[in-house]
Amino acid sequence: MRSQPSPGPRRCPPASAHRLDFQAFRVLVGPAYTRYARARLSHAPEAVVEEAFTVIADEWASALSSPSAFAAAWRILRRTVTRHAVRRPGADSPVHRLLTVPLADAVLLHHGLGMPLPDVAELTGTAVADVRALMSGADRALGRPLQE
Repeated sequence: MRSQPSPGPRRCPPASAHRLDFQAFRVLVGPAYTRYARARLSHAPEAVVEEAFTVIADEWASALSSPSAFAAAWRILRRTVTRHAVRRPGADSPVHRLLTVPLADAVLLHHGLGMPLPDVAELTGTAVADVRALMSGADRALGRPLQE
């Protein structure tokens, strides 16, 4: 039996393909990112999301080669929003003043913005089981179960 030839080195898609991927990603997550920023920031949330998307665009090729582009982008958004929130004492969402950021994000997205757990998982690039674990952690940290 003849062996198949090696497919050769893996080629990266052209930069234009990355731009199209990024544009599609932005259209998909942009509204949720803006809702998240509005819930956490009282000052210029749209500008903060634009700042995050600029960083995401710069790092898009790396995000695509990571285990989850959604998770990589979410970390950038979270870091950008958090940096702006801490600049204005008392400006962050109440849940972010009480819980660590990962726990607070899960609570805000699920309870505050009404996203189903699978949607929270997709947006943040995590498994649904991990989002459930974050919700349980928030329950423990608050000393009471949050409404489901």
